[in-house]
Amino acid sequence: MNLNRIMKIRAFFIFLAAFVLVFASNTDSFAKKDKKTVIIALDKMDFRDLNYLMGDESAIGVMSAKTARGNGSSLESQYTTISTGIRVTVKEEDFYGIEKYGEGIQIKEFSEIKRGLDERYEGFTEKFKFSGDLFHQKGLKTAFLGNDSAAILLADSNGFIDYGDFFSSFDDYDFLRNSTLELLEKADLLAISYDAEASINRLEMIKNLIEEIDADVYLLPKYIGGNAAVINNTTIKPIMIKGMGRGILNSNTTKREALVTNIDIMPTILESYGIEYDGIVGKVLSVDDDSENLIEDLKAKFLRYTNLTRIKYSFNIMVIYTILIFILLYFIQKRNFENYDIFIYLPLTSILVSLYIGSFLADFHNKIYIFGTIAIAFILNFILKKLKILNLKYISLLIFTTIVVGIVIYPEIIYNSFVGYNNLISGGRFFGFNNDIMGTLIGSFLLSYIYLRENKERYKRQIITIIMVPILLISLSGRFGSNFGGLLTAIVLSSILIYFDFLENISFKKKLISATLVVLLIILGVIYMTKGSDNHIAEFAERVRLYGSEEFFYMVRRKFFQVINNAKRMPWYMALILQTTFLLNIIKDRKIESEIVKSVKLFLFIAFVALLTNDTGVVAFIYMNSFIIARILTRRDKESRTL
Repeated sequence: MNLNRIMKIRAFFIFLAAFVLVFASNTDSFAKKDKKTVIIALDKMDFRDLNYLMGDESAIGVMSAKTARGNGSSLESQYTTISTGIRVTVKEEDFYGIEKYGEGIQIKEFSEIKRGLDERYEGFTEKFKFSGDLFHQKGLKTAFLGNDSAAILLADSNGFIDYGDFFSSFDDYDFLRNSTLELLEKADLLAISYDAEASINRLEMIKNLIEEIDADVYLLPKYIGGNAAVINNTTIKPIMIKGMGRGILNSNTTKREALVTNIDIMPTILESYGIEYDGIVGKVLSVDDDSENLIEDLKAKFLRYTNLTRIKYSFNIMVIYTILIFILLYFIQKRNFENYDIFIYLPLTSILVSLYIGSFLADFHNKIYIFGTIAIAFILNFILKKLKILNLKYISLLIFTTIVVGIVIYPEIIYNSFVGYNNLISGGRFFGFNNDIMGTLIGSFLLSYIYLRENKERYKRQIITIIMVPILLISLSGRFGSNFGGLLTAIVLSSILIYFDFLENISFKKKLISATLVVLLIILGVIYMTKGSDNHIAEFAERVRLYGSEEFFYMVRRKFFQVINNAKRMPWYMALILQTTFLLNIIKDRKIESEIVKSVKLFLFIAFVALLTNDTGVVAFIYMNSFIIARILTRRDKESRTL
């Protein structure tokens, strides 16, 4: 065999190997090119409609439709949020309609929508991509059937969709079916905007269409109606997906059973086509819990979430006014109320009861939950009072321990308590500590810390600091509590405690070096606890990395105005003023011993840190100070003889 022939054979095998590698690497993309996806934007859908429309292989859930504006957002905001995968606000008046453009659909004056986005979020259209752009980059075609702004779902940055048609009537099934099939022949992804108007005939048309087409189907309602329109619900809607198997939808964005978000829709579609894009905040959906009666299970979870919203705010009022009544009585009578500790401790023991049996009570009507919790808390206080062991020391320590163990081992006990429930309707936070329980955690920690150190030798006090400070920080880190403002507050508090225990009596130079090392150690520990986890802290850091300092300052500005707006609301601002006035009065009263004054100063300072570093910091402020106020109001005669 001559050299020339050998070279030819080698070249052939090299070519063959290269061809196989290229073909293998593209096999997936070739297969996915044949994949079809349909998004149906239905005017309304409640749980009865969902039960009728879902098939044997349907995945169902409830979706938070929150946008950057929050409650009452425009449909244009909702569609753009889904398209870009990040919560935004779009004014309804910036949408000028759609028109035919060749075979496709053109959104009129789409530049106005983009201009509004860039005004609200600096450089938005340069940093983020619309879904249509991502699909076009992969050679995928888009289509739209409808007459309204749902076209935004699949439009590119020019407001263009490759193919499309308008509805002349929503009652013509032949037109709906034939148009859908024709558009799917040309396009890979199709969005349909359809108004059923509670007509059983139209719902049957949609049901038949979903069963007939060979495509993944995402059924998303535009508005909330029927038995999904319960009190206070403005954002949570039933949804259905065909193509992911049968079961309940779940999302790592919320980490709550059956609850997903609008920013999860596009990542799930993109992932099904093998498209990677870093600019989306949401997570790919999954399917779990294939039970016999999916619709009843889903509805039960939905009712639990909406029921807990009413419970939460009812208890907030109880906590605020119970403490405020005794503060006002203190100002009037200038004395403490140790004989009324059953009532003064009631808000705190209610927290404890709610943590332990909230998961059980959450399945009942909100009135049963509220009165059951208060009644059990009152009876518990009464029994402990009779046994002469009703002590704030034990209550605060038990609350702190329960919260820490709960968030590490079984977070559901936190989420089903009135103080730990995240308002899933507002959609500000889905998992981790809300600011109510963050304030409760820090308040119970600090009071327990003070009690445990009383009359202890210096080295024992230092041991308590070494043990308790890391527990507090770990509980609030991204791995568990995931409350960024609370973590900042805890870092400030920890630095103060470490300073007074270890650094107070050394030289200034050593103080500076030691303080720097302590802060760095705490920050490194927080980074380690956050790394690789899905949480608000990590997501915020990632957005800052991707989109620069504008993202950081935008969030700071947004949080600042949220702090102000929330602090101005009744009854929070009244509680803020009265609690602050009461504690300042204690600090100024020269008859009160110095140790109590030091504790009050520390509580008040840390509460103000929490107030300024959290959007609903006023709530954390109220719950945090409730512990020190309860202690002051119930001091025994031997403690309060100087009052």
